[in-house]
Amino acid sequence: MYKKIILATASASLLAGPAHAVTAATGTTAPVMTVTTVTTTPATTASNGATVTTVTTVTTNVIDATVIAPALAPTLPVIPDKLPAHPQWNSSASLGLTVAKGNTDTLLVNGQISSAKITKYNEFTVGLEGGYGEQNTVKDVESLHGYGQWNHLFTPRLFSYLRADGLHDGIAELDYRYTLSPGIGYYFVKNTNTTFAAEVGPGVVFERLGGIDDTYATLRVGERYEHKFNPRTRFWESIEVLPEVDKWQKYIANAEVGIEAAITKTLSLKTYVQDNYVNRPALDRRNNDIKLVSGISVKF
Repeated sequence: MYKKIILATASASLLAGPAHAVTAATGTTAPVMTVTTVTTTPATTASNGATVTTVTTVTTNVIDATVIAPALAPTLPVIPDKLPAHPQWNSSASLGLTVAKGNTDTLLVNGQISSAKITKYNEFTVGLEGGYGEQNTVKDVESLHGYGQWNHLFTPRLFSYLRADGLHDGIAELDYRYTLSPGIGYYFVKNTNTTFAAEVGPGVVFERLGGIDDTYATLRVGERYEHKFNPRTRFWESIEVLPEVDKWQKYIANAEVGIEAAITKTLSLKTYVQDNYVNRPALDRRNNDIKLVSGISVKF
């Protein structure tokens, strides 16, 4: 009597199909572990009297589920407990001075300060500018203008805005003109070097012009364009028109165009032209007030 041992070996990659699917979905090769299972059946007696024992060895390729499971899980956005700190305000101040003595006695001072802050969903701009001048001891410039605007971004290009302006011009006999205007705006161009946006919305104007108080509803339509030729030089222009709603022939138009060139990291030379047009000015006053301003600007 003798024992006959039959050794049967089977090799199977049971999860090979899913492993390839995971590789296609995740872009990475699934890690595989080899597991060998040996099974021995009890001895049996063959017809010829021999004892037969069967040993089966099965080798299986198994995917390491601890690694694949995270790859198959959906990727969810990570929302931090707190948003990053908002950017700081970027501010600048400029001053221009003209003094002449001799055959003429001239004094002209222009100043401007502005600040802006841009966050993920909001844009803020505020500013104050003014000028004072005398010609042969006769005052010929007396203006003060303040403004502020808040843009709330719904998308990177579409936004709502709220703007407030205040203007005093003693030479034009404008004691004050306050304008409040909400509205909607859109960036037609918005990239690193160039922006172009248009705005439209209702508004209300409070003014005292030529000693007469007036309050009226208006429709504000405006646009602003800015382009940076390089990190040291930029150009900008803006226009806004504000007609009286029930008297379209009465309107105000404000325009500005300027250029700024850096001298150092914090100093630059700024030159701009402002045009304030009122088609119904105070008595004995002209429609147009044009100013050319040039001065040194300091960033801080």
